[in-house]
Amino acid sequence: MFAPAAAFAARRSPGVRALAFAMVCAGAATVAHDAFAAEACDPNASLSVLAFKEQPTLDPAKTVGPVSDGTRFWLYDTLIRTTPEGLLAPGLATSWQFTSPTEFTLQLRKGVVFHDGAPFNAAAVKATYDRNKAFPAVTASWTQPMAGVKNVVASGEYEVKYQLSAPNPAFAFALTAAAGMIVSPAALKQPLDLTAVEPGPSSS
Repeated sequence: MFAPAAAFAARRSPGVRALAFAMVCAGAATVAHDAFAAEACDPNASLSVLAFKEQPTLDPAKTVGPVSDGTRFWLYDTLIRTTPEGLLAPGLATSWQFTSPTEFTLQLRKGVVFHDGAPFNAAAVKATYDRNKAFPAVTASWTQPMAGVKNVVASGEYEVKYQLSAPNPAFAFALTAAAGMIVSPAALKQPLDLTAVEPGPSSS
């Protein structure tokens, strides 16, 4: 397993909006595509990405539309992914199922760490949900798909249950975007507008 560390900062220059990504890593695999990995990575390398509109925040709870949503996907993996064909695929969760009509249970990927070194686990999923639910600045990109969720329970170190107020057969799709992006519990204590602390790759 390897755990790249990344620091993200918003950079502004006249006439150009850019995000500068300073990446420190020992490899370059993604969680769901761990078969691909670079043998080495320059710890001093940086990647600048141009955007036609300035990004107001890197906080996944404050996404406001396609521009900011797209930026989040550069930074955060989601619990569940979608394929180009629109099918569900594993992301930070390796499997999921309804264990009752109103209980959606996910098994989480093991061996993943956040870029601040904290482990990704059910407690992190629970902490992200609790923070976003109480967050005054949370936007509809999070509140709408989570409207039917009564609570999130960490039922095991790598098992989490979403308790719904009513059956929702399509609930898995709610976790493929902002509502499925998980933040390091330590990072949740600080503003995330210019800092992203997301899960990094694993070998599992």
